[in-house]
Amino acid sequence: MGLGNKIAVQPANDSDYRDLLFLAKLYLRGGLSVEQVLKMLTANPAEMMGLRGKVGTICEGADADFVILSGEPLRDGSE
Repeated sequence: MGLGNKIAVQPANDSDYRDLLFLAKLYLRGGLSVEQVLKMLTANPAEMMGLRGKVGTICEGADADFVILSGEPLRDGSE
């Protein structure tokens, strides 16, 4: 299962996103994969809130809130 499947990170408010990105980069530097870190930011919090399958993933029947980036997620300068 691993650490990336057990941690959920979610900002308390919109002003916390910069800190969230910094924390995500620390996990990457610590050896977690991009996939593990993205799961910590999306699917894991949804599951902990009892919303698995509704938010946090892209699947049939889920809410369609997502972002399309021009670069790699979590890389400086990605838009």
